[in-house]
Amino acid sequence: MNSTSLVVGSVAMDILFPIDGDMRNEIPLKNGKLKNVNMSFLARKSQYYYGGTAANISYGLGLLGANPLMFSAVGADFNDDYKQHLEEFGVIPKPIIGPKNSETAKCFQISDSIYQQITIFQANFYGDRIDDMSLLETISKNELKRIKVAIFSPGNNLSTLNNTREFKRLNKNAIIIFDPGMNVTTFTKEDLTECASLSDILISNDVEILRILKVHGLSAKDLLDIGLDYVIETKGEKGSTIHSLKKILNIPIVKPKKVVETTGAGDAYRAGLISGLVKGKSIKSSCEIGAKVSSKCVESYGGQNYTL
Repeated sequence: MNSTSLVVGSVAMDILFPIDGDMRNEIPLKNGKLKNVNMSFLARKSQYYYGGTAANISYGLGLLGANPLMFSAVGADFNDDYKQHLEEFGVIPKPIIGPKNSETAKCFQISDSIYQQITIFQANFYGDRIDDMSLLETISKNELKRIKVAIFSPGNNLSTLNNTREFKRLNKNAIIIFDPGMNVTTFTKEDLTECASLSDILISNDVEILRILKVHGLSAKDLLDIGLDYVIETKGEKGSTIHSLKKILNIPIVKPKKVVETTGAGDAYRAGLISGLVKGKSIKSSCEIGAKVSSKCVESYGGQNYTL
C-alpha cells in the first residue's frame, strides 16, 4: 500500500487520572510567590488509552483515508495489540521495535475539571533510541520519495533535527511540518532555527508559541523570516491562527456536541491539516478540516477513540 503522508514522533500508552476542581488552587503561593511545591491530587479513577503524538496523528489520518506511514521507536509489547489496532484504522506502522521485554513509552496525565493537564512522559525504549534512529531503518528510500506531507512531532531537539535533515535530503518536494510541541525548551536557538529553515510549516499551541518567544526571542514573524511559509498557532476553544508574511487568518472552532476530555485534540487537528494538504487543499481549508477533526476528538476520552 503506497502512502503519501509520513508521521514521525512518539507512540505511547496514555494513563489518565481525572481529578475534580482547578489544580491551580493547589499551588502553594505566599504573598504571590511560589514556595516549596508539595501537591497531592485525588483521582476518581485511572484510564488507559492508546496514545503518543505520532500514533494519535496517524489514527486521525487513517480515519480520513490517508493511510499514513508512522515512524517511531517502540517496545516489543507494541506487537501485542497496539500494532493491530492502528492497522485496523488504516495506519501503516513502520517503527523500530525493541528487543524482548522492552516497553513502549508511557504517558501519565493528571487532567482537572477545566481540562488543564500535568504530564509525565516515561520514554522507555523510545528514549533509548531517539537520539540515533534513522528513517531508513524501517522505511525505504522509494517510500520516502512518494511522501507529499511529512510531520516531525515532539521527540527531542536532536532526533527532530536529524530526522528532518534525513528526510529533506531524500525528498525535496514534500511539505514538511515542524511540530516542536512541549519539548520546545529542549531546543537550542540554532537547532530551532535550522528545523524551521528545513520546513514549510511550524505548528504549536499558544503556550508553546509563547515559550519560543520567551526562551529563544523568536516571534511568529521571526520564524516566517527564517523561511517558513506558515506558522499555525492552535488556541483550544479560541480556535487557531494562521500566520504568514502576507496576512493573518483566524480559524474558528467547530463546536463539539460536548467536551468529554481534551487529550489528543491538537493531534487530531494535525491529522485534518495533513489530510487537506495531501489532497492539495489550501492552508485555510486544511486548517478548517483540522478544526472539525479536533472537535470530534474532544467528544470522547483519549486521543484514539473518536470516529468520523
